Amino acid sequence: GDSSMEEESSASQQSPNPSSCAAPAHNLVPTAMHQDTEPSGTTENLSSTLSSSRNDTERLMSYLSNIKRVRKALQRDHGHKKKAPASVGVSEALAKSPVHSLVHFLLGKEKNRHVSSKVVTPWKGAPLSQETALSATVIQAIRLAASLNDYRLILRLMEATIQYCTQLNNAVTLEPQVLGEAVEGLSETSISLAKIRKFWRRSQHHFPNEISSREVNSMIKVLGKRGKPGAALHFLESIRNPSQVDEYSISIVLNVLRDSISEQQKSAAPEGISTHDASDDASQDKFDLIDDQDIDLSWSSSPCWQWNEGQSLLRNSIIDKTLPDKWNNHAFSSLLRLNERALEVFPRDHEGPILALKVLEVMQEYDIRPDVFTCTNILLCLGREWKVAVDLLNSMQNADQDWYPQPNVYCFAATASACAKAREYGSAMALLQQLRMENSTVFPNTVVYNTVLQSLHGLTSSMFRTSDSLMRGGRKRRISRKQKIDAVYRL
Repeated sequence: GDSSMEEESSASQQSPNPSSCAAPAHNLVPTAMHQDTEPSGTTENLSSTLSSSRNDTERLMSYLSNIKRVRKALQRDHGHKKKAPASVGVSEALAKSPVHSLVHFLLGKEKNRHVSSKVVTPWKGAPLSQETALSATVIQAIRLAASLNDYRLILRLMEATIQYCTQLNNAVTLEPQVLGEAVEGLSETSISLAKIRKFWRRSQHHFPNEISSREVNSMIKVLGKRGKPGAALHFLESIRNPSQVDEYSISIVLNVLRDSISEQQKSAAPEGISTHDASDDASQDKFDLIDDQDIDLSWSSSPCWQWNEGQSLLRNSIIDKTLPDKWNNHAFSSLLRLNERALEVFPRDHEGPILALKVLEVMQEYDIRPDVFTCTNILLCLGREWKVAVDLLNSMQNADQDWYPQPNVYCFAATASACAKAREYGSAMALLQQLRMENSTVFPNTVVYNTVLQSLHGLTSSMFRTSDSLMRGGRKRRISRKQKIDAVYRL
């Protein structure tokens, strides 16, 4: 009896663990499959059961992962395009395959679709619902199709996505961000602007959630990118819902107007009255920094129609009493950059310094404190009014006031630029010496030095003429440039 027990114990020690043995074929099927399916010996029923048990959110996450992988491969191939041979890389047909597969899934070609309430947690990410997974996957697919210049694929993808939500009785909705991504993606392809507008009009009704200012800004950017500043301005004015327009919408429109100003507008502009003379001290009363009177909305008209439209936006915001909500430093900086560009193209007929100070008065009236970027743009718009620029810089440096910000090195560079334009090299050198003091918290950079050197151009020109007349001594003879430089150094 003892020997038989020892044999059994040794046999049990030599036999492997049952859990480590290979399971039978029927044990490889998940337990959930045994609960949902009836016994069937055919492989077709098994595959259909596996397909029906998969969650839609998991499918969308799978498509999202594949599309991201293809996008990274395309970006890597694009970065090494000059070094890699033509046969290496992802082909266009292979890159489009995950998007076509996603469209095939969204069009309902696969059966047994259902709305899933299951939340999937992807690897290295937050939990995603079916709506979030759908929007994220469609956005990545739009970006992939846009990089391949296939606007037809984007239109087909959006149509399939809307149909997918309709089949589920809008239980799954799209985020409005998808519309903005689709519009920006279409603008990167060769599609016409008329088709983009048509897509915008038809698609915005399929989003249950209200279109936000982000999507409106995307459409404005597309109109500006296609060289339609008037259409961008008209589109902004056609928005009736105030919540769909923010300060960035106004800033984008103003930037579009600024970029559309060209040098060819000089010949087409009518001749206007020349602006003030910088050397006229009697005209300095027009440049008061603080005006306690009411704001005058009857600003002078400019030969630059882009500026006229920009100041009309500001005037309408004042009349509609929406300026504090729609205008901030970002919008005012864009308006001032538009003024600066108009002054560059129309230096004689555009009253840039006066208009810049009027913008500052509007900000003072509505208690919108300018930041350092806005003050820099105001200084850049002053042109040759170097006295006003120095006064504004001194006001910013005044420790007793708390309305202006403390100036940075770019404020000093903008003030030195005004001095350089007026050939006031002494004031420009004084600003440089102020920055080079030991107790200064702002240190000069290359921009400041270049601006001060530019102000010395008028001085060196006059010294060249003086040296030329001295060396000639009344005689008409050719003088080399080296002799002139030597004479300048002696002076």
